Amino acid sequence: MFVAEQILGAARERAKTGGVAEVRTHVSKGDPAGAIIAQAKRRRSDLIVLGTRGLSKTKGMLLGSVSGKVANLCGMNCLIIR
Repeated sequence: MFVAEQILGAARERAKTGGVAEVRTHVSKGDPAGAIIAQAKRRRSDLIVLGTRGLSKTKGMLLGSVSGKVANLCGMNCLIIR
């Protein structure tokens, strides 16, 4: 998880430099969608922001989509950015 923590640290610093008042990050293992939803609920988040790779519908159906799964199962607002 060391690489993930480095990437998040760099993103956190860019956000703060850009004027974001509060940035919270978390690294975990397991099913990505389940981990994102669990963390958002623990933190009582208002919004989940996710990126997407923009796979074709066929590839998305075959491989699955973390952002789609989160949006469908989380029960809170999601912003998906392509």
